Amino acid sequence: KIRLEEMHADLKASLDAKQGAVEEAEAAVAKYREVDRLYRLLGDNLTDHVALWSPQGERLYSSPSIERISGYTLDEFMALPPQAMVSDADFKRVQGIIRKLQPGGEPVSADYQSLRKDGAVIWLESTYSLLGDGSGILLVTSRDITERKRLELDIAKALEMAEAASAAKSDFLANMSHELRTPLTAIIG
Repeated sequence: KIRLEEMHADLKASLDAKQGAVEEAEAAVAKYREVDRLYRLLGDNLTDHVALWSPQGERLYSSPSIERISGYTLDEFMALPPQAMVSDADFKRVQGIIRKLQPGGEPVSADYQSLRKDGAVIWLESTYSLLGDGSGILLVTSRDITERKRLELDIAKALEMAEAASAAKSDFLANMSHELRTPLTAIIG
């Protein structure tokens, strides 16, 4: 009878331990699901595009915001080759940037023109960084900077026009100064 009571106590302790482990696992799964839900909420509502690339150059993840930026659906974009939306020169420049990245090092940014699905040319700014976890995964964040580039070009054009106007003013003042001095010198003389 004593042996049965000991076995019963051991069995109860074992069942309690297993129940505690099950409850702990269920809590961990619930926490994971909540974190996953929040990450999906973030990924689905970003305005910038976030992408993960394997060390072999395969797309691992692309945020749904790529459709707003490029016009391609997520499935269409994932099937495109990496160089599909950029010129050869820009693609080679970005490859050079990526080759120089150090795992966990400082991110590097580049601006380049890209072609949307509808044929429109847009400007993108992408930031590249290698994750420092030893996986070799490349993190790329991209944003449409077409409006900023348009404003930069407008400012450059306005500056050029202002410099031309300043040069014309300087020439005018130099001519007027000469035209006024010549008769005044004759009169004074």
